[in-house]
Amino acid sequence: MVPFKQLYVYVVHALEDISHDPNPESSCKAALYLNSVTKIDFLVALEVTVTCFAYTLQLSISLQSKQLDISKALSDVMVIRSALEELREGADGQL
Repeated sequence: MVPFKQLYVYVVHALEDISHDPNPESSCKAALYLNSVTKIDFLVALEVTVTCFAYTLQLSISLQSKQLDISKALSDVMVIRSALEELREGADGQL
């Protein structure tokens, strides 16, 4: 998700270019995708997803480790859960 967010502006520009393509099938699809990725619902969902993944990436890696310590894993899950709950509670103030 992070690479997509970093490349978002370039994706939008590419879709704008393709939407002006003489090929009607390509231009129609590009226009539809462009319309979808520029809606506020998509942008909010992208931001929420990137934020959540930033919190859970390291946890996901450690949970897949062969040297998994179950008590440490449970502790890590609880820490991440608490952090995400704090974000959720403070979400109105951030918007």
